[in-house]
Amino acid sequence: MLYSLFSLVFIASNVLANIEQVRFFAPFSTSEELLSFTSAKALPLALSKNPASVRTVYPKFPDAQSEGGYAVEEYFLLTDLRKGSLYEFRACWPANFPLDVKVGTVKASDLDQSSELYHSKGSGDALYAYLKYSSSYFSHIELLMNHPRPVPMEVIFSKCTIFVVLGDSIAMQLMLVIVGVLTWKYGSTAYYKFLKSLIGHDKRE
Repeated sequence: MLYSLFSLVFIASNVLANIEQVRFFAPFSTSEELLSFTSAKALPLALSKNPASVRTVYPKFPDAQSEGGYAVEEYFLLTDLRKGSLYEFRACWPANFPLDVKVGTVKASDLDQSSELYHSKGSGDALYAYLKYSSSYFSHIELLMNHPRPVPMEVIFSKCTIFVVLGDSIAMQLMLVIVGVLTWKYGSTAYYKFLKSLIGHDKRE
C-alpha cells in the first residue's frame, strides 16, 4: 500500500515534462515603463499581457569559455511586479530532450557594468529572470554531438499563492502520503471494531 502511494506521487510529478523553476518575493514594484530601457537581449514578460513565451531554443555543449558551465544564457525582463508579492519563473521542455538547465533572478544593478542589461539604481532598477542551459547527453552519432537537436521550450512568469506553493511542494506530497497511510490503517481498524460491536449486539438480542 505504502509503495503504491509513493509510486503514484512520483509518476504524477514526472510524466509529462522537465521543469526548472524559481520562486521569489519581488524586491520592488515595477511597471511597463521599464520597457523603455531594456535591450533586445531581454525578452519582456508582463503578467498583464505576455506572461509566457513558447519558442524553440538551440542548445550547445559547454566548452572552456562557457560561464558557469552553461553554453547558452538568456534574460527576461519581469514587469508588473508588486513589492513583497510572491512570483514564479519556470522553464518547461519535453522529457525526451536532455538539457542541463538553471533558472534564477538578478537585479539589473547587480549585473556587470559592461553588460547591456546593466542599469544603476538611480535610473530605476529592474529585475531579470535568467535561463541558462546546455545540451546534456552523449551519442556515438557525430552529427548529434556537433549539432544538438533544437528543443521546444516554454517559459512562464506567474504570481503564486500559498495554496500553489503548498500544493506542489514535496513536503505536501509526503504529508498526503502519510495521511493516506494512517487513514487506511486506523480507518480499517475502527471499521472492523464497529462491525464487531454490531455483531456482538445482534448476538445479545
